[in-house]
Amino acid sequence: MWECAIKMCDELRRQYAEETFNYAMLPGLLRKLAGFYESILTEPRFEPEYFRVGFYGKGFPTFIQNKVIIILGDTKFIFAPWHFLK
Repeated sequence: MWECAIKMCDELRRQYAEETFNYAMLPGLLRKLAGFYESILTEPRFEPEYFRVGFYGKGFPTFIQNKVIIILGDTKFIFAPWHFLK
């Protein structure tokens, strides 16, 4: 998320300007920060997708039988990690 990167850049900017006085690093950092703001304005933002996955029946290992979990994922990757349970 761009917002998290912006927070980190702000913290680095403050540290460079007020604590370590490393002014040589500031121009590159501010260019990177500008790029993050540009990305927020131009790149599409996707909402996270949540999936409810139920493991019903005796075809699954006992530790996961008859359990339901909610996972954050993408439709093209949703079934890939679960193939080992069968």
